[in-house]
Amino acid sequence: MIGDHSQKTLRVAFLGTPEAAVPTLRAIHQAGHEVPLVVTNPDRRKGRGSGTAPSPVKVAALELGLDVFQPENLNLPEHVERLRKARIDLLLIVAYGRILKNSVLDVPRLLPLNLHFSLLPEYRGAAPVSRAIAEGRTETGVTLQRVVRRLDAGPVLAAKRVPIDPEEKCGELMNRLAGIGARLTVAMLPEIAAGRLTETPQDDASATLAPMLEKSDGRIDWTRSAGELHNHVRAMNPWPGATTTFRSEQSGKEIPLTVLDSRMVDGTAAAAAPGEVVSAGAAGIVVQAGSGRLSLMLVKPAGKRAQTPREFINGYRAAPGDRLS
Repeated sequence: MIGDHSQKTLRVAFLGTPEAAVPTLRAIHQAGHEVPLVVTNPDRRKGRGSGTAPSPVKVAALELGLDVFQPENLNLPEHVERLRKARIDLLLIVAYGRILKNSVLDVPRLLPLNLHFSLLPEYRGAAPVSRAIAEGRTETGVTLQRVVRRLDAGPVLAAKRVPIDPEEKCGELMNRLAGIGARLTVAMLPEIAAGRLTETPQDDASATLAPMLEKSDGRIDWTRSAGELHNHVRAMNPWPGATTTFRSEQSGKEIPLTVLDSRMVDGTAAAAAPGEVVSAGAAGIVVQAGSGRLSLMLVKPAGKRAQTPREFINGYRAAPGDRLS
């Protein structure tokens, strides 16, 4: 059991960066817990220009009137000292994106806590939602765990199972999990304060990994089944995008293409090779997969806006016999 504590509110240092972390920050603040410090990544370069943009967590923290700290390396002694001066009960981490040393993890009076977007020990790592969708899972969840130096390997304090809709994209599921995780966290903080939670060790033998996505992970392999490709399109949306190259047999031109939405199609295409366009119409651009067929419902040519099948067909004269590779 976590040590007993009589106070109803806690002093929480919040560490997070992307949009998925914002609901939890807002929720703990609204619940009345003190947030003396919000730690997030430094402002990053935006687009191709010279300007920079703040992280979503910084934007939300400033809206809430909270103190924001943006070190490149929180593990430096002077930064650890700033964290220590905040006199925190909890260190709450939600997609912060940095490795923390024991000098940081030892600061909170009660414990360092992490909200992870999977049912640990499944999908330890930076991309649990994308990996779960890509592998065709029908269920995932959120987990609150004590942070240890090993990646997402600390004992579990609470978890909630969440079904995955078969058409749900990564960004959509992440948004849903962010809200569920925020509610779970707020519900558990009083239990932590009162010492009423039990820590359950993870089964390391059952652990799976979800490493950070690279841009190359988005590349579509048309020899895979239509089901696998549909999951791939969902998993890579919004980043890095499910990418392919469209080649027009009529013009011989090739263009990079990102598939934003797809549907599996019943039936079998006769004498079609993987990646070959079988039919093209307003209802979709149907492409032969290694087995089965995939209908492209929304695509984005490089440098252009997203287009419906009809818009793409009109603009690029897509027709049966064209190839995606």
